[in-house]
Amino acid sequence: MIELVFGVYAAGAVGIAALLSLDLLARRSKLPRSFLSGLISSLTYLGFLYLAWRLWLAIPSGGIESFSASSTPISSTIQANTLGVFVFTIVAILGLAISVYSARYMARYHNAALFNSLLILVGMSVFGVVFSGDLLTLFIFWEAMSICAYGLVAFRKSHSEALEAGIKYLMLAGAGSITALFGIAIVYNIAGTLNLQTLASLGLSSNTGLLFALSLIVTGFGVEAAIVPLHTWLPDAYPAAPTPATAMLSGIVTAVGSFTIIRIIAGSFLSSSLTSVLQPIFVALALLTMLVGNLSAFQQDDIKRLLAYSSVAQIGYILLGISTFSATGISASVFQIWNHAFLKSLFFLLAGIVTFSMGTRSLKDMAGIGRKWPVLGVLFSATAIAMTGAPPFGMFWSEFLIILSSLQVGGTLLTGAAIIMLLNVAFSIGYYFRIIRRIVFDKPSDYITGRQPGRQSTVMLIPCIVLLALSLITGFFPNTFYQPVLNGVNALLGH
Repeated sequence: MIELVFGVYAAGAVGIAALLSLDLLARRSKLPRSFLSGLISSLTYLGFLYLAWRLWLAIPSGGIESFSASSTPISSTIQANTLGVFVFTIVAILGLAISVYSARYMARYHNAALFNSLLILVGMSVFGVVFSGDLLTLFIFWEAMSICAYGLVAFRKSHSEALEAGIKYLMLAGAGSITALFGIAIVYNIAGTLNLQTLASLGLSSNTGLLFALSLIVTGFGVEAAIVPLHTWLPDAYPAAPTPATAMLSGIVTAVGSFTIIRIIAGSFLSSSLTSVLQPIFVALALLTMLVGNLSAFQQDDIKRLLAYSSVAQIGYILLGISTFSATGISASVFQIWNHAFLKSLFFLLAGIVTFSMGTRSLKDMAGIGRKWPVLGVLFSATAIAMTGAPPFGMFWSEFLIILSSLQVGGTLLTGAAIIMLLNVAFSIGYYFRIIRRIVFDKPSDYITGRQPGRQSTVMLIPCIVLLALSLITGFFPNTFYQPVLNGVNALLGH
């Protein structure tokens, strides 16, 4: 098991070394630097996917296996578990798709090797986050992931939009990290340990100081999870970053933020006394997040900002599942992370094809482009329908399970929240169908008419088709993906 863990970092280090070395060689020749960088990054993520499969097979029947560097209270601990492998599998699949896509997209940039190196570093950092067995190790890898995310947002540093968004993201996420670190310090002062399994066995959840520390940790990590009102960096960061980076951020960084909250609360602090305190707070945050996200998305013309606010709404749905503090609700939230990661990344990749070819992010300017590019029109339509939660796509099942688990736990609070989520899902249909109408049914805009779209890149279309196919497969065989998640959550909760 430990060999496979180190194998992930070895594969990542080899990939980055190969990227930088070949980039130096390509500078002195006519070798296609973007293609080579995308190829090396794709091979690295293919290696990550293989190692994720090996880790899945190696995890014991109990679902959790820990490795500590020493027996001291602050020793670094790696905890292999089925949920961690599940999330890392999402990262590996998305990283592979985005690397293939970037082989063509990043041809306009002179530093494709740096971009793909950051992509690989994100994957390595996320692996550390989801496999951390103690709060200090988790925080270190979290910071590594955040630094890479800053670099991706501000990658086009010569553009004022990217620089402004990067600085805003850095300041807000930095403040969140300091807040989380302060909470971690309080936990260590009270409990004398940062090990997540040990904290779970101490039964300190009724301690007032620990409750305060937990609120600081959740607030700190909630910045990158884009929980309202901590979400303000996200609508600026997504449009500013190159499209492959936006796909990575939307599919992974916010999802990992949500998963980290699940990991800390469900794996260490959850108890009946804590549930009674936290549930109203989490439900309120969930409802506020989904309402702000959906209402803001409805007003956007910039497609990347629209999708950014849509991601905020999706975080609200995920939070509602967590708010049940039940195995079915939490597993439904992790299942929603799976579905949202693929579909939202797919949406951004499709928007990137238009931006790459036509140079616009405006829905008004995109009007009628589906008539000129029928394949793109079909993909946009299918993805928009999938994002509404309609069958036979996978998101139908995860959203259904979140609502069902809320109703099963019952009570006025969760029942009312489930109804409000259902209304939010129905409301979101409005702006998703606006995208379909603009792109497929409207007459071509003057912007489109005045330009002749070039040939669509097969390299950029293939990852989009694969991600849509994954959503369909999830929709047709939901239990294949949901049951391992439920088993992993039960193991985390000690059921």
